[in-house]
Amino acid sequence: MNANGFDNKHTIWALEKTGNMEKAKGLIDGFSDTLPLFRKKCPNLPKHKVSVLYEHFVGKEFKAHNAAEDVRAVAEIIVAAVVKPADFAPYSSTLQSATELVNFNDETSDNKQSLEPLVEDGVISKYMAKKMASEGLNSDKLLSVSRYNGKEALKTLIQERVTKTTRIVNAVCDRFAEINEGIDERSYFAANF
Repeated sequence: MNANGFDNKHTIWALEKTGNMEKAKGLIDGFSDTLPLFRKKCPNLPKHKVSVLYEHFVGKEFKAHNAAEDVRAVAEIIVAAVVKPADFAPYSSTLQSATELVNFNDETSDNKQSLEPLVEDGVISKYMAKKMASEGLNSDKLLSVSRYNGKEALKTLIQERVTKTTRIVNAVCDRFAEINEGIDERSYFAANF
């Protein structure tokens, strides 16, 4: 049901962890997220959980919450709701694009975590940390640019990829300048995690 928010991620992690990704490429064409499909198809339902949809379309109660039973129930819902293959198109992705999205989200999460000391110190907001992280920036990259290319290079990087807001740009640049001037970055970031 919630492929993009949960199922794809865990399926891809399991395939990668078990070394079965290559094998899966020959078996899995892609994924369809039925949650937004049914939200659009049934906007008046109070919830769009499998149990609610199952009762609505199949007319029976459904309480199981394990992967195999959920899949069977969703298949019954799709048949009972007369969902056509074309209905899935806007909510579908290939295995490759789903894998790329999962990897991007994992990297963004790691990047954001590395920026937490800056958030805790009030240098940037949580929103700005998320924005920096989604641009592929983390504390190591920012420190490296600041240390090896200077404050102006860091300023340009932030302005081009994240924000042009002078207050934020200056606050980040100043913090990394302080780190470069004497604070051992390992102690700064380690002390703030």
